[in-house]
Amino acid sequence: MYQGVDNSVFTNAAAGMACEFADRLEPNAQYKDFAENVVILTQKIGDATIHPEYEGFPSKNFWTRHVVKQADVTLLGFPLDYQNITKEQRLADLKYYEPMYAADGPAMTESMHSVAWLELDEAESADKWFKQSQANMQKPFNLWTESKSPNQHFSFTDEGCYNFLTGAGGFIQSIIYGFGGLRIRADGLHLKP
Repeated sequence: MYQGVDNSVFTNAAAGMACEFADRLEPNAQYKDFAENVVILTQKIGDATIHPEYEGFPSKNFWTRHVVKQADVTLLGFPLDYQNITKEQRLADLKYYEPMYAADGPAMTESMHSVAWLELDEAESADKWFKQSQANMQKPFNLWTESKSPNQHFSFTDEGCYNFLTGAGGFIQSIIYGFGGLRIRADGLHLKP
């Protein structure tokens, strides 16, 4: 939910990885140059180094200056599988962004954090986020909703969509890619249950 920003860390990382892949298929100096020189922002916060969402973060943040819908930076490890990030940076990013999440953010944020904490071998934190992800499952049929409210589209305020497949998909991914530890990479399937 940002507008007019430069150097989104997630977008730049994805573009760099796409150019690396394209260069492997058909060597091209422009692809290689872009992949090697794409800007991946970092910022020192105390003793930790984090990735700001974009240049000048949190300005131009739709939510507020201290709240984010979900931090795309935390998706660098999964699902992007960006390899140029250390465990220390991954941990610092999670700790930095978690307190900023909007309480009414989308269902998949918690699921992706469950995966992230499992990547870092932090089962207790992963379990907390996994349990929180289930707050978007609505009785009696366990339908997933975009927000935690079961009153989707029933009032004049739009609280999100019913049968939110992105949230359900995130929950399934937290089981397969989080607890199952599945990764699909160029050199094969990797499992770390």
